[in-house]
Amino acid sequence: MKKLPVFIIVLCAMVIFIMACNKGDEVKLDFDLTVPDNWSAFVYANEGYIYDARRIAEDENDTILEGLVIYKSKATAGTLQVYYSSLLTQIKNSVAYDSMLYDTDTLINGTSFIKLLSHEKLRYINSVYFDTFYLNAVTERYFFYENNYGYNMTFLSIDTSYSRNKVVFDQIISSFHYNE
Repeated sequence: MKKLPVFIIVLCAMVIFIMACNKGDEVKLDFDLTVPDNWSAFVYANEGYIYDARRIAEDENDTILEGLVIYKSKATAGTLQVYYSSLLTQIKNSVAYDSMLYDTDTLINGTSFIKLLSHEKLRYINSVYFDTFYLNAVTERYFFYENNYGYNMTFLSIDTSYSRNKVVFDQIISSFHYNE
């Protein structure tokens, strides 16, 4: 008989949890972006860390992968330039930041972006020996500002493979379409 009250409590908790998970709160991006077939992509949220895409490892020795992460934040900046300037200060103050290669205004499928290319040092932990070391990387960032939200799209690549990955990054970013 003691198991019945526990069962009822668990059942009630499950019903409350299911009711709380409203289908109307479905996570959906307000833009379209296409990644290659050999990449995996996940939409996580409507704000904050919203998207992650990475090349799928070819084998167990393929441990250093290139990828894309996207952040979306409510911003009262009012313009792309103000939003970019505030993030640029944070980027330059980060431990990973090494140097800026360039930044430029660009237009992609009707949306204004600021593109930033920089060198960074990414911390890498070897999963076999748990050694920690830093890898030279190139980050290619695209910033845009729409409907009071700022977006930071960051492509990551090891510097020695950046020229190969740039072709893929260009294909991904050229597929971008903002859904107004």
